[in-house]
Amino acid sequence: MREELQLRDRSKSQVSYRSHDGQFYPGMMSINRVRNEHGEIDHHVIVLADLSAIPAHARHLNREVYFDALTGLPNLQLLTQLIQESMQHAEAKQLSLAVCSLDIDFFKNINDRLGATVGDALLSSFPSV
Repeated sequence: MREELQLRDRSKSQVSYRSHDGQFYPGMMSINRVRNEHGEIDHHVIVLADLSAIPAHARHLNREVYFDALTGLPNLQLLTQLIQESMQHAEAKQLSLAVCSLDIDFFKNINDRLGATVGDALLSSFPSV
């Protein structure tokens, strides 16, 4: 993954990580390099998605089914499942849960006026957070 990131500004890979309980879990890690206005590396954004709820055979064979190819973020199907599981966990443990949603104003207008290629370039220029 490190070598891939040296060549490109973004990388996505299936990983195994150790949780706070000491157990290892499967995950999908995406790393996006963020550059400043001068094109210099400013920082990196790292997103780790827990894949333990997805059956093992589906994780290995169909990761594209659960993640958007353009942004590397969980798609609606996986996001819905993760939010539902998070809500159940928070309720069972009597914890608070916050969900943040980002909306790009007038994005449909960009696609309509400039085309899907420009819209895709715009979406892929944002770091995956």
